[in-house]
Amino acid sequence: MTGDVDAVKEFSLARLDALSLRKAKLFWTCYTQRVSQSASSLISQNCLGRAHIITKVTHATIWVKDQDEALKFYRDTLGFKVTADNATSMPGYRWLTVAPAPQADFEIALNLATTPEQIAGVGRQGIFVVASDDVQADLAAFKAKGVKIQSELNVNPWGSDFVFEDLYGNDFDVVQRPTA
Repeated sequence: MTGDVDAVKEFSLARLDALSLRKAKLFWTCYTQRVSQSASSLISQNCLGRAHIITKVTHATIWVKDQDEALKFYRDTLGFKVTADNATSMPGYRWLTVAPAPQADFEIALNLATTPEQIAGVGRQGIFVVASDDVQADLAAFKAKGVKIQSELNVNPWGSDFVFEDLYGNDFDVVQRPTA
């Protein structure tokens, strides 16, 4: 009984305010399963017995100035498929995602930049690394479509690659691993 009281004391209202709803739910799930452990240790560890909490990355966001313009570039120029285009789920918001046609488990969200911070980030989001099974053909196709090429084809011990820019200046490194 003392363990129960101590755990509840540790999990004070001040601490509850600092935790996300998800952590609070996880705490109570774990608490009911393991009353003898302290609240802080239950929150800091994965008490559900899973080896990993995060299992994979499913989306990355690219801030864009114009979603229709970005959609045209990613779909028509790069050949990506549209995986979602929904402007009705939330008023004033359009959920627009694309992905390389053969890939089913990763999407790029083309989010409209609206705040000053987001607008400042357009075209400055780092380098995206994408895979290819024929970098020479992809380089030729992108050049023919007028895509801005940052670096020509490089042959490296780890594979061949070239870098291109999207319509806002984000860099994409297209990599083909060497064949065995």
